[in-house]
Parts: sequence; C-alpha cells; structure tokens
Amino acid sequence: DAIELFSQKRLMDDWAAAQIKLGDAFEARGRLTGAHDDPVQAVAAWRAAAGIVTRERLPILFAETHYKIGRSLLDQAEVDPSRYDAAIGALRIAASVPGLSGDVRNKITVDLVRAELRVARTRGDQTAERQALDAFRDVLPQLEGVLEPMTWARMQHEYASALWRHAATAGELASLSAAAQAMMAALSVSMKPSSVRS
Repeated sequence: DAIELFSQKRLMDDWAAAQIKLGDAFEARGRLTGAHDDPVQAVAAWRAAAGIVTRERLPILFAETHYKIGRSLLDQAEVDPSRYDAAIGALRIAASVPGLSGDVRNKITVDLVRAELRVARTRGDQTAERQALDAFRDVLPQLEGVLEPMTWARMQHEYASALWRHAATAGELASLSAAAQAMMAALSVSMKPSSVRS
C-alpha cells in the first residue's frame, strides 16, 4: 500500500509538472504570436497544477505557480480589467508562502504592489491608492543593493511618478514632497558613471 501511495503521489507530481510546463508553453507562444487565448490556456494549466502542488508539500513550487497565474492575469487585465482581482489574489497567495528567498519575495511583492496601485487608480479609490503607495515605499529600501542600480532607479522613478499622479488627484502636499525625494534618489543613481551603459 505504501508503494502504491508513493506511486500515486509521484504520478500526481509528474502530472502537475507537465501542467506547469504546458502553461509555460502557452504563455511563451502567446507572447510570440499575440494569440489572446494562449494566456488564458496558460492560466488554466497553471491552476490545474496548483490544485496538486500544495503549500504544505511543495511551498516554493506552489508560490511560483501562483506567481505565474498572477503575472499572466495582470497582463490580461490590461485588456480586460475584470481580471485584476484574480491577479491580485494569486499574487497575494504567492507572497504569503513562508520560506521564499528574498529575491523571489521581493519580485512577488513588487508585482503585487504595482497591481494594487493600478487597480486603485483605475477604480479611483484614493484610500487604496495611498495604501499601495505606502507598500511601494516600504519595499523600495529592501530592493536597494539587491537590484542592479538602474533597475532600482527605474523603480524609484515609477514610485515618484505614481506619487505625482496621486498628489494631483488627492491634493496631498506630502505626496509631492515624497515624489521629489524619490525622483532625486532615482536621478542620483542614474547620473553615476558606473550606472551608465555604453
């Protein structure tokens, strides 16, 4: 019985791995061809795998699978905004998995914050936008020294731009000040000679 149970688990794990690879293939083909149904099929395959790959048994693969679902839905939400909530839900699940490396957790957190910011802005929810901006602000120091300097500078610029937009609609003077500081931080990195690529 133990051998049969092991064999069943092994078959399920192999099936889940095949579904993940199938999802990856659909996603790649969709990016290459622009076919709109490929990303949808990718998400379906990853969701099928996520039903087998549990947080308890394979936490890292569980997080990676939900991250793929969230990223793909986030891309799809650019055309169909109704997918934002599902994208954020999948990214939150991925971010909630303990034991992720700092790089993986930061990547998930950044995409989650960007998604929450986009949704809040799209819906005109200034409170949610402020919360997303605060989360963005909190993650940036964790990324300094981890990301390449120019990538970090682009993130600072993205944060500053989001603050400017928020300040313009919410009339927050503090947001303008924070935006200026973030822009200065981005410029200080991008103006260093070692940051300039030839």
